[in-house]
Amino acid sequence: MSESSFPDKLSGALTIARKQVKRIVQLLNRIPFEECYEGSPDGRTLPRVPGLYAFKHRDGRTLYIGRSNNIRNRFRDGHSVFVELFFAGYTSTEIRIVIVPLIGDYLPYLEVIEAMVIFTLTPKFNKKLYSFTEIAAMVAVRYFTIPNDIQLTDLLPPPAQLAIEDYAKANQLQPNQVVELALAQFFDYEATTLEGYEHLQSFAQLKNQIAKLQAELEGLKQSQSQN
Repeated sequence: MSESSFPDKLSGALTIARKQVKRIVQLLNRIPFEECYEGSPDGRTLPRVPGLYAFKHRDGRTLYIGRSNNIRNRFRDGHSVFVELFFAGYTSTEIRIVIVPLIGDYLPYLEVIEAMVIFTLTPKFNKKLYSFTEIAAMVAVRYFTIPNDIQLTDLLPPPAQLAIEDYAKANQLQPNQVVELALAQFFDYEATTLEGYEHLQSFAQLKNQIAKLQAELEGLKQSQSQN
């Protein structure tokens, strides 16, 4: 794999996943409790489809997000979250299952989409929450066979590495934290919600640096910084 091909492939994969995340979050929040599937010990009430599933409370909260290539089979031998909900004091009348099927081009990105939805909703019973850097690394390692011990910045062309290093030094950050902030901008999240960056007054500088970097990688010259 050439160095220059990685950013385009990573960006393309994240774009594909991102298109579904907002739609899924909206569906999970919008589907009425009464229209969700009732749970069962063996999953017989659920469809045999690939996609995401969510444990939804009667009051509208999403308590857990999961994924499977066959959702009914995933529940066939029971699901440990039912046990956790029982010991947490919930009853079967309070909990139903939301199914969001994913097919076609989106299916290969099922794991990434799940991670992004979990990051967005932070369900109470999901033990693993993902950072932006982890999501990007997941795409890189799983879909482009990049060793997981390589830093994302090492995979970028030299001009990109220099731009990231310069911005990191100027703002008391690590290079991978700059990658994390860039992904935050890419996903349209409010960067101020990310922990560890409270000392930064504005993210406009980062956006300008990214724009400058993109121009450099295309062999262009940019005479003035963007607003």
